[in-house]
Amino acid sequence: MDFRELEHLNYTVIIGVTIFQVALWVGLYYLIYRLKAKKNTLLTQSTIAAARFSMLMLVYFYLHFILGQLPILPPWDVYSSQILNVTLFIVLTAFSVNIAQETFHLSVEKEQASSIISNLLAIGIWIFGGLFTLNSLGISITPLLTALGVGGLAVALALQDTLTNLFSGLQILLTKQIRPGDYVRLASGEEDTVLDIAWRTTTLKTRSELTIIIPNRNIASTILTNHSWPRQAYFVSISLQVDHNNDLAKVQRVAIEVATQVSLRVSESQLLANQSGARFSNFAESGITLSVSVKARSFNDIGILTDGLIQGIHQRFLIEDIGLSYPVQRILIDTPTKETSPLFPLS
Repeated sequence: MDFRELEHLNYTVIIGVTIFQVALWVGLYYLIYRLKAKKNTLLTQSTIAAARFSMLMLVYFYLHFILGQLPILPPWDVYSSQILNVTLFIVLTAFSVNIAQETFHLSVEKEQASSIISNLLAIGIWIFGGLFTLNSLGISITPLLTALGVGGLAVALALQDTLTNLFSGLQILLTKQIRPGDYVRLASGEEDTVLDIAWRTTTLKTRSELTIIIPNRNIASTILTNHSWPRQAYFVSISLQVDHNNDLAKVQRVAIEVATQVSLRVSESQLLANQSGARFSNFAESGITLSVSVKARSFNDIGILTDGLIQGIHQRFLIEDIGLSYPVQRILIDTPTKETSPLFPLS
């Protein structure tokens, strides 16, 4: 390039195009910001994807304009053309990744979208786009693919545990037995909600808002109960013992009334409230065991329902004069008499 030719450039046009470019970028960014705050619909996501693609294309056209204004001489003109091609392929690849991920997120519910599928889609499209870009630059990709095939064996041996977790996560997702948002009970007795199934680990959230990270292979090999598949079934159950002298029919009726009222107040659903129940399960020495159960609408209602049941039953039983039983032990102390004296007298 002859730098003396830069004196003949129309700086007014360049500055005007730059300002116009920045203004469009700011406008599109503001549009995306406003659309993200709205309801997640197909039209909203399509508009956001189109706006992002427009921002990327603005970069390409601006770069094309700047290179067109500069007096580029051989062989730099070839390099500038390659830069434009690489930029165009990057823009198209990024747009394809965005479209693929948004389509995946819209095809499933937001809380059930797993990051492992989204990340694999992005990696696959970027690899394909990178190979296509190298081929457009005249770089043969056949030796590269051969090297990747040979080196892939060594990488697979080095990352054996990682690949095991990866394929375990894919197996979990493909079988659809566990999905993000499901409420599961682990073999250890913990009950947690699945937040995400990533390429290596599965993340669970406890009632106390703690996060538990478990390798995918452990999830795939353990025994667990899924309360959300094939239907959601969140049940809250408490057990108590009532005295033998109580009218059992009255006890059962009062317990069901309390459970129904608590369920209706929390879930605001008459259908769930009608599924409340109370059953006697054991005839013990100290009392009769009663189990009261209600169905929860969601995982977050379990703690509220448990607290409501305990307080409601305690208060209502006091009003209805229903007695609870407590373990009672009778201790007999054999005091020595004249006929039975101690074997080893103290004095």
